[in-house]
Amino acid sequence: MMADLGTALGMSATIGMLTFFMVVLIDMFSRAFGFQNAMLWVKSEYAQVAVTFLIILSAASMLTVGNEIVSKVSWQVASASGNVYVGEAANHLLTTGMPLSPAELGKSYIEMVVGCERVIYAVAYWINIFIEMTASLTVDIVHVEAIGGGLVRTPITTFLQYIMGNIRYLVLYHYIQYNLLLFSQYSMLQVFLPIGLALRAFPFTRGVGGFMTAFALGFAFVFPMTYAIIISIMPTADTMCKTVDLTTNPGFMLFKDERPCFNNRANVVHILYKVASEKDKIEGTADYIKRMIGLLYLQALFYPLAALIVTISFIRQTGNLFGADLAEIGRGLIKLI
Repeated sequence: MMADLGTALGMSATIGMLTFFMVVLIDMFSRAFGFQNAMLWVKSEYAQVAVTFLIILSAASMLTVGNEIVSKVSWQVASASGNVYVGEAANHLLTTGMPLSPAELGKSYIEMVVGCERVIYAVAYWINIFIEMTASLTVDIVHVEAIGGGLVRTPITTFLQYIMGNIRYLVLYHYIQYNLLLFSQYSMLQVFLPIGLALRAFPFTRGVGGFMTAFALGFAFVFPMTYAIIISIMPTADTMCKTVDLTTNPGFMLFKDERPCFNNRANVVHILYKVASEKDKIEGTADYIKRMIGLLYLQALFYPLAALIVTISFIRQTGNLFGADLAEIGRGLIKLI
């Protein structure tokens, strides 16, 4: 943890010291040459230097103590409420020697949710293979279609394809969340915070520097902490995924004890009747997966959206404290666009 602290905040502390020395030099020159206006200005700059070091100390406290407290609270809440994914994510981090931080907890959680989505996609894909094949097969007797599956099974295969399309979007949304957490973890304190503190050192860039400082602190701490708390108290799809998982529940697998073949008419008829006999189970599985999609969309869209709303509110409120003029920045962006 101390190595992480030195890596993340070493550049910020260096910028704080350089800012302090710059203010001291200006104070010395203003006193030596009797510049009264410069002497008055330097007094206010000492306060800004003090604020810079308070920001660094606050970030250090959150990095060492705040992250650990929020992670352990999220873990305990998840264990008490039966949230399996968060508990398994915390145990995985502890057993592998990774730091138990909200960002790492969120990333491990997203990996498990994506694994769940892969299971659902595999089940839907496996079932759809045979339904889509039988939907296009017919057995003719004297050039008359005696047995066919197109009319009955086309709606089912269309629905399964719709489910698989939704799963692809869900995986994409979760990987966006994963990379956002990764970006916040390895760039906010290392890149954005030093730049923000450097810009705050100069009066003519203090507004932008204050905004960038608030932005860095918001996405370094508020976003992952809020996300970790949300995933610990909200429901997950672990039970549903285990229900349809082909490895733990092979009953969902069609032709699990057979090797279906389409090389002769007898096999084709056998497959048609086999799929027809499994119609109720297929429709039940499809309906069960349909109910899961809503919960997965809740995890993919609502959880990060709520965390982003809290983070943006934090940036807006603290930006003014750090000297940011958000209204002027907004007008400048509108003019630029």
